[in-house]
Amino acid sequence: RLLTTLDKKVEHVALGVNLNLFGPRPAPQPAAEPRRPIILYVGRLSQEKDLPVLCEAFQLLNQGGAYQLHIVGDGPLRPQIERFVRSTAHTVYTGIIPYGERLAAIYATADVLALPSRNETFGLTILEALASGIPAVAIKQGGPLDLLPAQVGALAAPGDPVDFAEKLLQVLHDKDLAQHCRGYVAEHFSWDKTFLKLLAIYDNLQACDTRGSAPCPCPYRPE
Repeated sequence: RLLTTLDKKVEHVALGVNLNLFGPRPAPQPAAEPRRPIILYVGRLSQEKDLPVLCEAFQLLNQGGAYQLHIVGDGPLRPQIERFVRSTAHTVYTGIIPYGERLAAIYATADVLALPSRNETFGLTILEALASGIPAVAIKQGGPLDLLPAQVGALAAPGDPVDFAEKLLQVLHDKDLAQHCRGYVAEHFSWDKTFLKLLAIYDNLQACDTRGSAPCPCPYRPE
């Protein structure tokens, strides 16, 4: 997030998401066997990401073998994640995937993003998922509170794998959520709107400095 002080006021400028890179892709051709919906995690494999919550939630959710879990990322907990994948059916660990087309394609083939961390100050992966046309489940704490309204996902209790599994199931069964995701991000978190607001703040500061007067409130407000 970018914060600019104006006469003891703070203007909040949210990060944006690359709508040209992240977007829905054509649906795959029907397979001979029913496709298992994909739960996707993208991020650092570290303690603060609360990955045990996701792993336990997936085991609870997938007792009938109906879902897949795909994990993308790297970090100090990689050995534990690799052991989990080896011992748990319908799980895939892809390692780290650089920012770019391949990562965007992985988002677009998933059915829901899972972000179990209670320590997210923002949650850019949520915006990347929503831009790709998939809803998200995150934690009811920190950054996700500002990013994830009910029409595009769900928020679970911190550190509660049972509630996280229930929220994943809720989102996976609600087929209407996906149709709202892309439009929501385009309206509120496009880079165009982010830069327009930031440039308006800079222009205002420069104008007030030239006049030698106190800064005025930022003139730009998104529609």
